[in-house]
Amino acid sequence: MLVQGYGFVLNRMLNHLKSRITMTQTENTILQPIRSEASRKHYRSYIDIGAADGDTFIPLARLFDTCVAIEPFPPSANKLRGVVNSSGMNNCYVFECALSQAEGEATLFTDFGNDNSILRNGNLRKGPKVRVLTLDRVVRDYKLAEPYLIKIDVQGSEFAVVKGGLDTLKRECAIFSEFWPWGMTQSGYSLSEYLEFFESLGYTLCNLKGEVIVKEKVSKLLRLCEGNKTFTDLLFLKHISG
Repeated sequence: MLVQGYGFVLNRMLNHLKSRITMTQTENTILQPIRSEASRKHYRSYIDIGAADGDTFIPLARLFDTCVAIEPFPPSANKLRGVVNSSGMNNCYVFECALSQAEGEATLFTDFGNDNSILRNGNLRKGPKVRVLTLDRVVRDYKLAEPYLIKIDVQGSEFAVVKGGLDTLKRECAIFSEFWPWGMTQSGYSLSEYLEFFESLGYTLCNLKGEVIVKEKVSKLLRLCEGNKTFTDLLFLKHISG
């Protein structure tokens, strides 16, 4: 992997931030990077956390042995389940629940579309009660095989999700995570602690092309994003030899 200079990496990430702000709902900038990583290495299980209507789930199903979609908003989960069932996608499963660091029940905050979170932030309104599981519970109960490719897009609640997946994340994984500084801080989490959490588990922070981003440069990026409602996607890679 290539360690790049600050100016190059920062400009690329800021350009990506800009593109994420202006994209339409039908565009999906993370689909091709996930497809590229899945073709580079055979990941046996794909876990799409915050799957919404399936725009990053349905197109990728044939690349994995098993695919699991996690979607707490009932209309979206029902729509996705209908597509899976009608298409005969026998390796795909849709779970109508949220993931967090502890199991139970929680109020879903939603825009009554594709943006949903069990942690309140200023953009979302109070919605229905939903079941909450942990990532480790899903992997264990459904005997999902590693290595895992995991996508997380939960409107600022990403840290709560990964805290519930410690056993899973100790194994070989590639994790595509939305990184929305404003949403994460509104949900009560520290941006730097989120990045340090992955570092403590042996992950390398990369851009969506798999190029390493030096930690010190990310700190500068965080300061630039402070108080800003822009967002981007990050890739955390962990490879275990043997």
